[in-house]
Amino acid sequence: MTFKKRRIIGIIGIVVLLPVILIAIATPSCRKSSPMFNLFFPATDLYEPLAVSEIDFAKEGQSYQIDFDNKYPGLHMLAIRVSNPPQILEEYEGSFILRLLLSKDGKNILSESIEGPGSPFWSDRSGFVIKHYRVPEELPLGEPLKAEITVIRADQGFEAKYGTSEIVVKKLSDE
Repeated sequence: MTFKKRRIIGIIGIVVLLPVILIAIATPSCRKSSPMFNLFFPATDLYEPLAVSEIDFAKEGQSYQIDFDNKYPGLHMLAIRVSNPPQILEEYEGSFILRLLLSKDGKNILSESIEGPGSPFWSDRSGFVIKHYRVPEELPLGEPLKAEITVIRADQGFEAKYGTSEIVVKKLSDE
């Protein structure tokens, strides 16, 4: 093999291997700081729920707590998933009122009242959104958080119509 061919093969090897090496080195820090990196090189657990817990809309005054920490930057949701969702593009109906309280290290960082179901979503498990938020702009990355959801006004017919419900915290696509 001539010197010229070895040189071309060496240059091609560097051009191919250098980006691979840089990605491998940068992966841990990029995952925690770049939604665009996660869009093009998604982690296997990127869209897996961060936490899931049952909720019963018929139990007025009942509080439900869910602990989580945001693993990746970007758009997230705190939502309610149901076992018997309406048809696609149909709205949810409900007369409940919820109080959402988010805390970090025992200090309240967000408090909201939610009246009735929010924006619906359909995927492998369907439901409606309680709160969209961005990490780290609105809530911190990699720090333990607690969400407390209290049923202020119950809706006795919600479960009969939509089945069992659960609270879910989940990363969403940043597209």
